[in-house]
Amino acid sequence: MMDDEKYMSNLVIVNATALASSGALTILNQFLEHALNDSKHKYLCFIHESVKKKSVNNVTVITIKKQSFIQRVWWDLYGLNKYIKKNNLKPKKIVSLQNTSVNSNFEQIIYLHQPIPFSNFRIKIKFQYAIFFMYKYVYPFFIFFRTKNTTFVVQTDWMKDAIVAKKKIAKERVHVIKPDIILPVNNLAYPDEHDKDNSSEVFFLYPATPLFYKNHLIILDAMRILKTEGILANTKFQVTFKQDDNDELAIKIAKYDLVDNISFLGVLSYEELFHKYLKADAILFPSYLESFGLPLAEGAMLGKYIICSDLPYARDVLNNYSNVEYINHDDASKWALAMKEIILKNRNNTLSESENSYMYCPKTSWADFFELI
Repeated sequence: MMDDEKYMSNLVIVNATALASSGALTILNQFLEHALNDSKHKYLCFIHESVKKKSVNNVTVITIKKQSFIQRVWWDLYGLNKYIKKNNLKPKKIVSLQNTSVNSNFEQIIYLHQPIPFSNFRIKIKFQYAIFFMYKYVYPFFIFFRTKNTTFVVQTDWMKDAIVAKKKIAKERVHVIKPDIILPVNNLAYPDEHDKDNSSEVFFLYPATPLFYKNHLIILDAMRILKTEGILANTKFQVTFKQDDNDELAIKIAKYDLVDNISFLGVLSYEELFHKYLKADAILFPSYLESFGLPLAEGAMLGKYIICSDLPYARDVLNNYSNVEYINHDDASKWALAMKEIILKNRNNTLSESENSYMYCPKTSWADFFELI
């Protein structure tokens, strides 16, 4: 395969077999879009079988079946390099979009968006510890398995500082490059008053995967407090996954008698998500581990009221946004107070376009990423 690209110095191999949903899939989609516009290089991309992409022009796509953790380790350490050798390929660069390095002597660019290895948090819930331990202490081996001739790309300054400090990687080898944010064409306009439902229901939206560090449970604890105060009846907490995706959450919902207050939206398209943004009374973001926190910027661009964890990643993204409240990620009573203000209509939950001064104008972009190639 790709006989015309053997030994060619403009070949770039892309490892993205684990990017199948959520923010990780956004990274892949944005990369491929920009790769199509790069006339200087040809791309051979290994992607997850569920991602429906076809080979186009200078981008050749090879799908890989869903991999277990062990299968992915084998692929990164042996499988991809075996393919390279078998097909006698000599890539200019190997780009890993999924955090981990590839066992190869060719120059690499690693797009690093997994924050757990660089966090200082301790896990309090025992059943979560095995997952946390793996990401915190085992996963870094695969990230930094090959550091010679390797460039790292992260999304925020705090991630760069953490890598430099914890792994002694030279600053000039770690680049901060922000993701694109492109509003869907049919949602460019700000919501008008007539767009709001006349319903008395209050909607809190939290667009996130059901991972433990996304901290959904703190919102349930806050809602339990509000329920005891008798003000939760018309409130909905909207999450972007299915009910059976998080057993612990389901158990706690039943325990706190919150079944009628939770909406499991499932995985949404980008357009569907923005529709939910526009209808939401507030965006919640209690996560305590993030590389960037894309929904924060998306919500701010629409002028939405945001209640989020008071952590560096959030302040990095929202550093010039006014319609936000920062809260200790682990303080349910403070989350309850902030949500109560919205439920009781004590504040305006959306800035008008003229009121909103937030501008997502990153100093770096995908163009800078492709300059590294």
